[in-house]
Amino acid sequence: LDGGEKPHDLAPIAELPGSAGSLARGRQQLRLVQVAEMLRAVPSCSPERVTMALHAVDSRTLYCPEARVRALVPFFDFLNHSSCPNARWTMGKSRELSLYATRAIAAGEEVTISYDSICNARLLVTYGFVLAGDGPHRSLDLDVEEGVQLQILGDG
Repeated sequence: LDGGEKPHDLAPIAELPGSAGSLARGRQQLRLVQVAEMLRAVPSCSPERVTMALHAVDSRTLYCPEARVRALVPFFDFLNHSSCPNARWTMGKSRELSLYATRAIAAGEEVTISYDSICNARLLVTYGFVLAGDGPHRSLDLDVEEGVQLQILGDG
């Protein structure tokens, strides 16, 4: 985003070619359904406010499949994503949340976690950023229909 767009506006990303654009267009369609559903439940709310709230849920919550819960934890808003994080979080089935250092963290050093092991296209659509360097973000999502043969060729 160049600063003129709102962080929850998927339109600029939806115009991109490839998987990022495709993911953004899919998210836009889902968002329209979600906004309509929320406006039926809370008609006094504006579509813009609902969209902002849904973006906050998408980009600020922790999801724990084991506990089957999505949690908005204010302290975690300060933890940025890294492909090589120095901390990890866990949530137990009883929904207790813990943060553990995975290595020594120097005084003044930023504490980072992994939001998820996802490709840059998904990082861009969900969180609004991409990463450089090695890591799981350098992968590609492929939607392959059944019966289609896919061949991956190496560098040489």
